[in-house]
Amino acid sequence: MRTSETLWEVFKATGRIGAYLLYKEVSAEDGVQSMAADSHIKLSRERQK
Repeated sequence: MRTSETLWEVFKATGRIGAYLLYKEVSAEDGVQSMAADSHIKLSRERQK
C-alpha cells in the first residue's frame, strides 16, 4: 500500500487533521513525481524518432 493510501486510511479511521495534511503533502509529491516520470518517458520516445 502506498504511503498516501495509508495516511488516508488513518485519517478516515481517526479524523486526525495531521494525517490529512500529511496525506495532501504526500499526494502532491506523488503527483509531481509521476508528472516527472511521464515527461521523461515522452522525451525518451521523442529521441527515438
